[in-house]
Amino acid sequence: MIFLSNFIHAWFFCLAPLSFLNYRPERRQHLIFTLIYGCSVYLSRRIYEFLPVPFGTHTFILILISIILFTYLCKISAKQSIIMTVIVFIVLILADGMISLPVMNLLNITMKSYEENILHRAIALGLGIVPLVTMVLVGRLINMKKVLLRA
Repeated sequence: MIFLSNFIHAWFFCLAPLSFLNYRPERRQHLIFTLIYGCSVYLSRRIYEFLPVPFGTHTFILILISIILFTYLCKISAKQSIIMTVIVFIVLILADGMISLPVMNLLNITMKSYEENILHRAIALGLGIVPLVTMVLVGRLINMKKVLLRA
């Protein structure tokens, strides 16, 4: 389930920043982005088992992969890709600290219960996707407002 949740996260991670640019990726672009980024999330988090690198290295790897995917796969300018990726990561880090951790503490979800209880795992994984879904909705609403103001 954890492995599959990476692809759900990747699906929304592709849409979140692009929604602010009013850019809708083609199905092929979206699918390729999701597959590459989803596998990258899984593999980059396992890097600690094989290499003696500092904690947090996987975040920088994912930032680089995101920038490359947005630039070359989605054909967004490098400048926009960098800005979008950094903003999304900042939002995700803030949301983890301000939403996910307090809710998990409130529900008494520990790492042990996360590993053993499928419901706790689903709650924790769902909380990680909430900021991305929110970003997609806000981006779409902003663009709808722009369209309505032009009419």
